[in-house]
Amino acid sequence: MEFYRIKDWAAYYEVAQARSVKRWSWVALPIKHDGKGYRRVVARTDGAAMLGAWMLIVQVAAKCPIRGVLADTDGPLTAEDLAIKTGVPALVFQEALPLFCSEKIGWLLLADAPDARSALTANIPDAMSALELHNITLHNQTRQNSSRGKKFSADDVPAPKEWPDTPELRSAVTDWLDHKRSRGEPYKSPASMTRLLKRFAKDFPADGPAQFIAAVDFSIGMNYQGCFPDRGAKHGKSKSPAAATTYDPNAPTGGFG
Repeated sequence: MEFYRIKDWAAYYEVAQARSVKRWSWVALPIKHDGKGYRRVVARTDGAAMLGAWMLIVQVAAKCPIRGVLADTDGPLTAEDLAIKTGVPALVFQEALPLFCSEKIGWLLLADAPDARSALTANIPDAMSALELHNITLHNQTRQNSSRGKKFSADDVPAPKEWPDTPELRSAVTDWLDHKRSRGEPYKSPASMTRLLKRFAKDFPADGPAQFIAAVDFSIGMNYQGCFPDRGAKHGKSKSPAAATTYDPNAPTGGFG
């Protein structure tokens, strides 16, 4: 049994905002108009109709149980099925499907999976395996994790060399990393957190660790995006003339982090 699937679906039609949505109401479309495939399609006498058919195929594929695969629990979608779902005559899709599968266009691929229909009805992950589409799911997850930043712990963040590496400091670093992740703004690498600590060490040379720990507690309590000292508290003054503006929550650039 053969299923049509859209080539490189995850790379071109998935976006970060939509990956957490179970049922899509829209789909992203590339806007490139100088590719060979696109040019070959629109150069045809029926190019406009074929391009319209492609838009509909993408939209239907976005709503299928496995996004990007033209199949539902009844099995593969045919030209007649696409006509029923879109209201466009089946003859258009009968022309479009082989065109998009052709070597010169290559927008569609055929996946041959004899047991895919029963697998799709019973278990979507099994169907993906039968269709050899596990790579699509893996690619989706990889891109999603990449967009959110790789998770690391406080142990991966070295303290400034002039600071004592205490349990209280490690706890504050952990709390701040967790706070950033809870806001959907994780640091991409330990280096970003290290820079934050170094800024505190520079602007508060006398009591940097205490200032950082207090700033973390204050900023989390205020749900700030950046890490700010409490200007209303009795903190020791920094020797750095830039500290007042650096840590100003009302400044256009915000605080650290």
